[in-house]
Amino acid sequence: LYDTCCKHVEGVREALERAGYDEASIGHISYAQCALLDEVVMSRTLSAGAEADAGQAAWRKAPLQARYFGSLHAGEALWDRITEVLRQPAPNIAVLTCYHRVIALGFRGLYSISSVSQSQREEVIKALSEQVPPLNADISLVVRRTRKHRYSILRSVWFWAATAAVIAAVAWWGGHLWLQGLLSAQLPELPH
Repeated sequence: LYDTCCKHVEGVREALERAGYDEASIGHISYAQCALLDEVVMSRTLSAGAEADAGQAAWRKAPLQARYFGSLHAGEALWDRITEVLRQPAPNIAVLTCYHRVIALGFRGLYSISSVSQSQREEVIKALSEQVPPLNADISLVVRRTRKHRYSILRSVWFWAATAAVIAAVAWWGGHLWLQGLLSAQLPELPH
């Protein structure tokens, strides 16, 4: 999972670069992605007496935020970044949308601690919601993959067995007729 997520982070960065986004926007979007993934994996609760599995232990040793940004404070820093972008005179709508979606997907960061006041979080969510267009409801959230015929007829053992049987029968019948024609030409006195 860790390697797959690393590939996704790098893939998103490359796609944003190809799309012409500036380094600051790419940094904001990548940081949000890393923060969300780190929080989801590292805040996973374990059943009583269970220990973290190898994947979670590896993730804790090198969270994505540490790997890509050299930081271990995404729980606080992401909220600071959101506030910073909201204060800009003309913030990038893609960055705002990314932050909005990350929060909508459940990122809480420092606000996951019950002793921290939720009012500032609510203000940030309200400010983002005012500037970010709502998700298009016409778009299906369920992605349906059209099935390719992965198991095509050319891969079927039964197809090749039947084809071989037909070829053998045609070859036998053709050989029989050819030999019969040869014999009747050589020995015209034999009945067919």
